[in-house]
Amino acid sequence: MSESPGGRWTAALTRCSTALVLAVCATACAGWMQAARAQTGTTFQDDLGLDGLLDSILQGNDTVVLDEADLEEAVPSDQPEEAATPEASAAQGRPEASPAPATPPAVAEPPPALPMPRPAAPSTHSASQARPPLDPQCPLRLERLGALFQSSPDFVEESGCQNQGAVAVEGFGGGVSLPGRVVVACPVAEATALWLRKVVQTEALETFGTPVVGLSNVNGYSCRMRSGGYISEHGFANAIDIGTFHFEDGRRVNIEGGWRSDGTAMGDLTADWFARINEGACDYFQLVLNPNSDSAHQNHFHFDLGPWKSCD
Repeated sequence: MSESPGGRWTAALTRCSTALVLAVCATACAGWMQAARAQTGTTFQDDLGLDGLLDSILQGNDTVVLDEADLEEAVPSDQPEEAATPEASAAQGRPEASPAPATPPAVAEPPPALPMPRPAAPSTHSASQARPPLDPQCPLRLERLGALFQSSPDFVEESGCQNQGAVAVEGFGGGVSLPGRVVVACPVAEATALWLRKVVQTEALETFGTPVVGLSNVNGYSCRMRSGGYISEHGFANAIDIGTFHFEDGRRVNIEGGWRSDGTAMGDLTADWFARINEGACDYFQLVLNPNSDSAHQNHFHFDLGPWKSCD
């Protein structure tokens, strides 16, 4: 059945209107696709393209089909894309993104270098030992006792031994001389001079009837150690050793041969005399040692002014 002229015009107008609407929509879709392509870098393609769409409309086709999936990918969504989870990545066959590396721990600075240890000091207790007290008036008193002496230079040795306020004595007064000089602290020289004057000479006159005029085997300052790593009082010039006594009549007695009696009359007198002057020394010195003390003192008296009081 043939179509009337009016119907054909109506169909033509309808197709023109439809084509105009579709052209506007296609143009808008193309704009969306270009915007999406610029943002995502993805290439989109429709089944016909804009030219194909218009040709289809002008040729009288009532229906034109676009690829719906392409249009959905081309139109950007207003919702933000959710981050892909490991499960979703695995389901889509994409490798799972590696987790961001943890912040590396701070590297600790090396500790400061420790100072090198110092070498150990000698095994002595000299730093804790009491030094003889200095007495500025001592030389004046010693001079009044008639002693012959000179001042000795002060010094301190590396070991701790030292001379402080010592004197070099040639004679202790009262006519008692020495074959040489002995260096002792001035208070030791004073104590020796007093002991000789007050005890030794008195006992000598009473026992032997003659005074003592000389001493020998005498020692003063000597840097030596004693038991326990301590410096001997000799190391401070704070001690004196005496071994032999010389009398005015020419006789002499010594500790080594006369401390103990040999059974003779002279032996008995000598041993008794040594015992009495040993006892008298305890009034002038702190420490008094003799052959009864130990094997180191078999041939001399040891007198000192150290911190310990002991009288053998």
